[in-house]
Amino acid sequence: MKRFLIASLLLGGLAWAQQPTPAQFEAECNRLEPLLKDYDPGCPARLAALRRASQDLRPGPERAHYFWLAATQADLMDDRQTRNRLRFLALAEPGVPAPRMANWLRLTLTDSTLQQPDHNRLLQQLSSLYEAHPDDEILWQLQMAQARSAEHNGQESLARTLRLGALRMAERHRWYDRQLDYWLEDFPPLAPEKWQGGLRVAVASKRPDLCWRVLGACATLDQWNRAVQAFPGRPDPLKLEQRFAEVFARVGSRVPALNHDQRGQKWAHLVQVAQAAGRVEEEISARQAYGANLCKAGHIKLGLRQMEAALQLRLDHPLTDPDWAPNSRRLGSLALELADTAYWYDQSQKAMSAAENILDRGWDLRFPEQYRLFGLLFKIAKTHGDLPAMNRYWAAQLQRVEQWPDFIRGEVLGELLRRIPPGQDKDVVVRRLRQWSEATLNSPDSPAGLRWNAALYLAEALAAQGDKAGTERLWRAELDRARERGDQDMLEHCTRSLGQVLHGQDRIPEFKSLLQGRLQAAGVGESEKRDLLSWLASVLASKKDPDALALADQLIGLCQKPGIPPDTYRYARRTQAQVLSSFGRYPSALQALDQAGSGPGGLVVVRDSEGHSIGGGGSFDTTRANILWKMGRQEESLALLESFLKSQLASEVPQIGPALKQWMLFRQERGEEWQSAYARALEELSRRSGVAPTVAGAVEHDWLQALAAKQLWEEGRQVLLQYPWKLTALDSYTRALQAHSAWSDLLPAPQPAAQAPAPPDSLSQVVDELRLAHPELGQWLSLRSTNLKHLQARLGPRDTLVTYCALGEEVYVLALRQDGGYSVHSHAPQWKARLRDYLANLKLEQQGAAESDLFRLLVQPVLRQDPQQRLYVVPTGELWQLPFGALRDERGQSLASQAEVVMLSSGDLLRLADNSWQPYRLSQPLAIGAPPDADLPGAYQELAEVSALLPGCQLKRGPQATSQVLYDPNQQWGLVHFASHAHYRVDRPTESDIQLSDGPLRLKQLNRMSLAEHSLVTLSCCQGGAAAGQTLEEPVTLATGFSAAGAETVVANLWKVDDEVARLFFAEFYGQLAQGQSPVQSFRAAQTNCRRQYPKTLDWGGFFLLGNPT
Repeated sequence: MKRFLIASLLLGGLAWAQQPTPAQFEAECNRLEPLLKDYDPGCPARLAALRRASQDLRPGPERAHYFWLAATQADLMDDRQTRNRLRFLALAEPGVPAPRMANWLRLTLTDSTLQQPDHNRLLQQLSSLYEAHPDDEILWQLQMAQARSAEHNGQESLARTLRLGALRMAERHRWYDRQLDYWLEDFPPLAPEKWQGGLRVAVASKRPDLCWRVLGACATLDQWNRAVQAFPGRPDPLKLEQRFAEVFARVGSRVPALNHDQRGQKWAHLVQVAQAAGRVEEEISARQAYGANLCKAGHIKLGLRQMEAALQLRLDHPLTDPDWAPNSRRLGSLALELADTAYWYDQSQKAMSAAENILDRGWDLRFPEQYRLFGLLFKIAKTHGDLPAMNRYWAAQLQRVEQWPDFIRGEVLGELLRRIPPGQDKDVVVRRLRQWSEATLNSPDSPAGLRWNAALYLAEALAAQGDKAGTERLWRAELDRARERGDQDMLEHCTRSLGQVLHGQDRIPEFKSLLQGRLQAAGVGESEKRDLLSWLASVLASKKDPDALALADQLIGLCQKPGIPPDTYRYARRTQAQVLSSFGRYPSALQALDQAGSGPGGLVVVRDSEGHSIGGGGSFDTTRANILWKMGRQEESLALLESFLKSQLASEVPQIGPALKQWMLFRQERGEEWQSAYARALEELSRRSGVAPTVAGAVEHDWLQALAAKQLWEEGRQVLLQYPWKLTALDSYTRALQAHSAWSDLLPAPQPAAQAPAPPDSLSQVVDELRLAHPELGQWLSLRSTNLKHLQARLGPRDTLVTYCALGEEVYVLALRQDGGYSVHSHAPQWKARLRDYLANLKLEQQGAAESDLFRLLVQPVLRQDPQQRLYVVPTGELWQLPFGALRDERGQSLASQAEVVMLSSGDLLRLADNSWQPYRLSQPLAIGAPPDADLPGAYQELAEVSALLPGCQLKRGPQATSQVLYDPNQQWGLVHFASHAHYRVDRPTESDIQLSDGPLRLKQLNRMSLAEHSLVTLSCCQGGAAAGQTLEEPVTLATGFSAAGAETVVANLWKVDDEVARLFFAEFYGQLAQGQSPVQSFRAAQTNCRRQYPKTLDWGGFFLLGNPT
């Protein structure tokens, strides 16, 4: 409490010398109320001070106001139970002014988890309040609460009448915010007349806050321009940019004003503006959104890099109070979003690393996010076909269930039941799910929404036990209980669920009777009626029951009423078309589909900027194609399907399966070739890096199943050879194809049913034993048993990957090759002293015992007698200071002369495991450095020479060498050569920098650079790879910083070298690179040439290559 009070003083909060008066207390509550919704950082401390002061207040309005503010804080922190308890405390306090009490009652009544008795009691309390205080302010609150209640009870006409009456009252009193609530209440995009009504209100109010709300509801660029012109005064330019991007450029936006490239440009510009203004929160938000857009456009690595930059910004600028912040700003949430996005775009190793990082570093997540995290880890393990990991994460989530709030516990148990891995005891989770469900259903205090979830999960538990009769009994019992209580929500849910049971058992007369009974019951809402009519008409039409035609007409009648959403009318017409088609009335069916495009409000099919339909257009196209085919207009039908497939393959999220299958069946019916369309689809999907592998897997699965139906086994083998199957043995598509023995050798082998996992190989076992025995290695041991097989698959026959684990006097050499892994354990009590002796005596150029010992300990166990071998070295701790290539054996031969030596960071390991490395191609080179204040004539000349060697190189030296050149989002630098001073800060490594003309380029800012997807960075700087003095297992250096920022390859030096040596090295390096040699070949040639002319280790031995060598 003392800390909160001190913080409140520092943040301009309370400074009461003694107990405040009620008036002072109330004034502070009024000041704090608008700050809460903006997550003002001073709010927690000020609320804590209010809480202390409230304990000395008598029951009354001031204490009630504190309870309500505390409830608001709990709501913003996703703590529903505390929110509800505090709200009821506020409502129970005496003396609250009637208008405020009316507002609180209305807001409490909007809670969907409110129990029906509480709902009825509070609504009656609000009605009594109006009778006691017949004032329009309270009447407005009452009418809005009654409208919501009427809508909840299915009385939509009454709800519309009440809302319209509330609007007229708000117009009379010029309550502009309440008027705007009416006009903007629908989900975007709004009908034009509703948006226009909102704009009129905002303009009349002359209030900026209302204008911002109208801007957020725009559906077209014309609407945006009109709203901006109507804005009173000049809006904040950065806020305006951000709002525009949120409306038009966010992934998933239903407003089709911008295409992918335009969205990306908008977010890139916003990143620049926020960065220039020093607005960290806006930059984090912009980078997150920019990254999501890049991923959606297929630029996966660039997109993930932007999200990593946002995460790094959060690390560099931690929140004052992480508990008091929206999820979009919290560290753990940003990391989870990165992991989720990486998984969705098939970067499973990066997803695994990001997700496990949250656990290893203890980043806090709220309950729903904890649930997401373990679910994600389970899915990643399933993607890898890693059954032990699946079992581990599944069991970890089961253990945590009891720690989670009641409202989420059933959901978690239900999800665990659905994805139970082989070998787990299903009965354990079924038993716990039944216990929770039955206790929830039998409790009179359970809210309606929770009761519905409990019944649903209990039905799943019964189904898992094979108790079909029990499932039906459950829904009938809950249906009877809902009738007794008059619980319309449960009546609706239970009718649907029982209907699904009856329909699934083909008990159509009972199904029909159940739904007709519900349609005729009192209190059924129009929305529910529309859904039931659509469902019943479709099912009866499939059984050729003529009642379906009348039901379809009745559905259209309901959907033609005023105020019905346009999409609802469209889908009703589609249902009518399908029903008419079932009875052979094809012209009428086509007419119904035509009418779907000209319904109430002048509806047209919404299309995005590339002309592709949005929101169910595909289902209309396939329905029309089916009707045309039945009418004998086969060419039109096929042409329509082909057009739809073409547009879907070009869209952001291709959804082609049903249409492609329909096209295939039609072509087969005509005896025509049909396989080419599947081949074209797979070719197109393989070029789209932004498409999840399950999309292509579904297409290939359908193709193969069609061949299996015709027993064309050899053709199926050819398909699998041309398009190798990428989904794991645990995927449902894989399991379906494993039933065909003719293809079993081309598919992943089925997982064994044994409960115990197979014993690991020697390296996996050592890695797991080390991690279990030493939990502190969790963050730093680069190799994990879960990524070994992925790394192994990427190694060539001459490659060896080696890392080290030093625990006191024990040193483990962990090596991985294409043919297997192994470890070498040595007791080396003096190894650190040997390392320091070697580094201290480098100037002597004499090979001593320290060098020989280090070679035997670290290199000899992994060295082959093959000059073409490649050694991937993943150093740890102090070994990052060691020039591995310069180490000599007992014959005096350096490692660099015996092998290609490539250094890897933990991030490089992820890229290698994910197979994301691509052969380097020289593109968009930049030579930058030698700022005026640095006084580096050698570097100035070196930059000129480098730019002359590289075709198309941009030269930025002297005053032109600015950080803005590197940050320019319109450039994607493929090669960046730095020649300048570098400063290594051992006390604050993220402050290490490279000197430029507009100030230092700090390591913590590198994530903001505009690097190409496959880029190379070279550091002709002193201390570019310096790591001395750090105790981290992977030190923070400029070289590792560029690697983390997205540079796929980095060339740097461990120490300062003479200008002439650097010029010679880079002249040879770039000469080889320009001739088409790979980075590692160019590096080795440059190092060999340098060693020939400058044989001292201090001249040539400090250069190293980090990252992708190809």
